[in-house]
Amino acid sequence: MKKLIYLLATSILAMGLMMGCSKKDDVTPEEKQKQEEEQSKNATLKITLYDKTTQTYLSGANTVLYNASDDAMVAVIVSNEKGIATFSNLDISKTYYFGFVYEGQEYEAEDEITVEKGENTINYTVETTILTITVKNSNGNAVSGATVRLYGNFSDYSNEKNIIGSSLYTDSKGQVTFYNLSSGSTYYFKVINDTQNNESSTYYKYCSNGSNTASTTIKEEIKRGTIVLENNATGSDGGEYKFVVTNTTTGYSIIKYVDSGYSLTLEDLPIGSYTIDAEQIDGYLFKPTKGSSSKVLQNGSYLTFSTSNMLILGI
Repeated sequence: MKKLIYLLATSILAMGLMMGCSKKDDVTPEEKQKQEEEQSKNATLKITLYDKTTQTYLSGANTVLYNASDDAMVAVIVSNEKGIATFSNLDISKTYYFGFVYEGQEYEAEDEITVEKGENTINYTVETTILTITVKNSNGNAVSGATVRLYGNFSDYSNEKNIIGSSLYTDSKGQVTFYNLSSGSTYYFKVINDTQNNESSTYYKYCSNGSNTASTTIKEEIKRGTIVLENNATGSDGGEYKFVVTNTTTGYSIIKYVDSGYSLTLEDLPIGSYTIDAEQIDGYLFKPTKGSSSKVLQNGSYLTFSTSNMLILGI
């Protein structure tokens, strides 16, 4: 009897074990598909971004991975302090490509990447565009602390608007560097240091890939204008006239002679208040005809002093 009970218990236990094993090994089609999908997504891609120009890793770059088959975006990863963007759970044997944005500039890798099981790595090197400007004074010495502003076109430069980034200040070597510019573009720069500027020196630079340099000289700003002396006197008032041109602001004075029917242009004169005295030299009967006029010469202005408007008949 005991032997029978033992055999029965052993049989029941064996059947239980067999049933348990059978249940454990019985995988549904849905579970099998899920396992296969999980096994297929067993690839990691690490992209390291490096800048050849500055010889630094590009941290903080928004890196985007795409499926090469349909251009669908897979994920966006920001590169870490070592310039690495890591993409996980990628499909094995699928092909991808990537691009990234670094400080406003867009870059896209041309080569496609087919990932394999495990960790895949790729090192991607770019050559960003930078511009280093050296500022010197009229003696050829470096100027530190000068303000430098960068513009994308001549109109913005002339109107002093839409500066690129922010103003920079020259270091002890008289230099500033603007980073992540667009290759193949011309940039304009304005340098100001107290009353000195670079308007009479180099103020633009065409930039290509890599490191670009420019040197400029700042000088005291001297504002100028133009005065035209016009002798259109006729009849008894005609003939050669002597013009005395006096800058009453500085006391500077010059004398010019102009024949009847002619004019004389005086360029690059300092701005300020001017008085012009005109006196007839020949052609008069009794006394020469004289006249005087005063005007203010402003920066870039063009003033005309004509005998027909300023003469008083001789007495």
